[in-house]
Amino acid sequence: ALYSQISFRASRIPHSAFRNPLAAFLAIFLAFVPWLPNVIARFGQDASYWRGALKLDEALRHILINFTLGESVLEGVAQYFAAGWLLIFFIGLIFWVKSTVNSQQSKPTQPLTFSILYLIIPLALLLFLFARNPKFNARYLMIASPPFFILLGAGLASVFSLTRQSSRTLALHASAGVTQSAIRFTFLVLPFTFCLFTSAFALSNAYFDPAFTKADYRKIARYIEQHAARDEAIVLTSGHLFPAFNYYYRGDTPQVRLPDDPTLNTEHVIGYDAAYALNQLVAGTRGVWMVLWQDEVVDPNGFLPMFFASHGKEEKIDAAFYQVKLRHYTLDPNARFASEPLSAIPRRANFKNQIELLGITPTPTPADIGASFNLDWNSLENLDEDYLVALRVRDAQGNLWGKLDRRPAGYNYPTTRWKKNEKLFGAYTVPLLSGTPAGDYFVEVTIYTAQNQNGLDVLAPNGAPLGKSVRLGPISVLPARAPPSFASLNIQNTISAPIGPFTLLGYELGRAQASAGESIPLTLFWRVDSKLDRDYNFRVQFGDAASDAYAITNFQTSSGTILRGQYQIAIPAAARDGGTNLRVLLNSGESLALAPFVIEKTDRVFVRPRAQIAQDVNFANSIALIGYDAPAALKANETLKLNLYWRARAKMEKAYTVFIHLLDKNSQVVAQQDAQPVNGARATTTWIANEYLADNYQLQIPANAAPGEYRVEIGWYDASDPGFARLQVIDDNGAPIGDHVILKTSLVVQ
Repeated sequence: ALYSQISFRASRIPHSAFRNPLAAFLAIFLAFVPWLPNVIARFGQDASYWRGALKLDEALRHILINFTLGESVLEGVAQYFAAGWLLIFFIGLIFWVKSTVNSQQSKPTQPLTFSILYLIIPLALLLFLFARNPKFNARYLMIASPPFFILLGAGLASVFSLTRQSSRTLALHASAGVTQSAIRFTFLVLPFTFCLFTSAFALSNAYFDPAFTKADYRKIARYIEQHAARDEAIVLTSGHLFPAFNYYYRGDTPQVRLPDDPTLNTEHVIGYDAAYALNQLVAGTRGVWMVLWQDEVVDPNGFLPMFFASHGKEEKIDAAFYQVKLRHYTLDPNARFASEPLSAIPRRANFKNQIELLGITPTPTPADIGASFNLDWNSLENLDEDYLVALRVRDAQGNLWGKLDRRPAGYNYPTTRWKKNEKLFGAYTVPLLSGTPAGDYFVEVTIYTAQNQNGLDVLAPNGAPLGKSVRLGPISVLPARAPPSFASLNIQNTISAPIGPFTLLGYELGRAQASAGESIPLTLFWRVDSKLDRDYNFRVQFGDAASDAYAITNFQTSSGTILRGQYQIAIPAAARDGGTNLRVLLNSGESLALAPFVIEKTDRVFVRPRAQIAQDVNFANSIALIGYDAPAALKANETLKLNLYWRARAKMEKAYTVFIHLLDKNSQVVAQQDAQPVNGARATTTWIANEYLADNYQLQIPANAAPGEYRVEIGWYDASDPGFARLQVIDDNGAPIGDHVILKTSLVVQ
């Protein structure tokens, strides 16, 4: 209907429509030239923004929001309001262009051209500068907002003007179903009402919504004046807030600015080097007031709270302050802050010569909060990738109780900002499964990127890879402050049946069938119905055979406590194959039916296989190598197929991992494979004494491998051990002679 009402008549826009506005812009630019060197220098020196690339779509969205609503509407809502403003802007612009082009005079085109250029040129130039040196904030482009409102207002005025039609024209429109009132209501009244409403909403937020209140330096200064003792100190973070703070503060409490920069600088972040200034400040003081503003920029890793919490106690403050935070610590006598990491449990691990783990400092925390600890890091290089850390909390048996993936240090301090040889820490609280019992746990640490989620290799001192993760601990988890709710346990199979002093609420069974000698994951949910006066354990009955005994953890509990227990239940080697029913047997004599189960038949080999090359090696009286099959020669880039033959010397409680290294003439590892036997299908916990296994491995010969002789090194280690403890090789006299063995024959690479 609008298109049928308005007919655009093409006319040539005179050159003066562009000449005069461009001349005006040239005059403005020439007047600005003397100041231009200062502006360029400022852009080169300003470090108040993080490094990174400008996201044009995000920048344009923020510009539009700032033009239309300012900074007093949250982006989730503001982006839709701003889209409405943009639609109104373009509709009004169409009306103004039509009105201007239809005019018989040349002068009316000049305001339109000038306004469009006034809007576009500053935006284009400044966005170009930001793209090369991204120090972007939408408020810097408010210089281009006047033409936006000029064009918007002129467009709405043009709507009013163009709808003032003659009665004859209106009659024609009326016959087509279009009236002057309908056009004005659609293109003038509704847009004007929308702009008025959203502007009033933004203005109301600015005055009445606390989320948009300015930083309350006056109130925080008065609070410190009234509550600070004479032997206390003040830390201003970021330090460049001191002009605003000192304008209101009238006390004489000593201050320190961290960092001591007159303007915000993202390159100057607080680290261990702040210990010197803090030690000078707190000498002879018993407390510290910490004023925090933009601390997420200058202290993204939380060094100051870490320093003070490690040598003092945080006191509660009975006041709140808009846009600025205040924390108060009472310090230990003679508190001194360390200028480098002091891990409670030192544990060095080299992640592919990129990041070094120095150790862990546990913080005992209730189970319903999580497992809390700090990890200390050292950057071995200037890093160009945003590395992440995967944290897995496990018990001594390897059961998973909690996990967390995040950046190693603060979220606002990605590894791309780390400097070579910079030492820092990360504070973590890993959420634990509901019902996690108190006790000692271990943390499994892996470093990875979004592109390489397998993780970086952990390197030995000689550069040999040791795996993808390192295990740290133990860390203590305290009893939960309150029992978990039944719903939070998310029990797959509920029972809620009494057994002894407990109620077995339910279970989760990892597998419904397995062979004798294997282990199956079983989770049981216990509720303590009466205070326990002694220790309890249980067994699982597999038909005519019972498993080993497993402790019901955290038995020092009160009535009503709910516990989750995770177990790896070993199926007795003597259990008969076929269908059966699992039962839980308490050591006090009570039993309870659990679930149906199928014990699969397993073809175990008790006859010594014939190996191509015989070689007898005793690994810790647990595993014996009896021989192997291997080719004598290969070419570079071909695959070494190695068959190893093992004999179980005894029943094993741990799942050991095989390592195979291909060594060059300098004993350097050129190819490697680590795996549990039979590609993980036959963990050593499933072995029965005197049975034999054939175990196959494949190692890729490097394409650049030099011709010559190579040796194969093999051994076993415990992957659940923090030090990856290896099984010792035992001689005929029972004495350890090493932790690996070299195969008899060499491999010739042609």
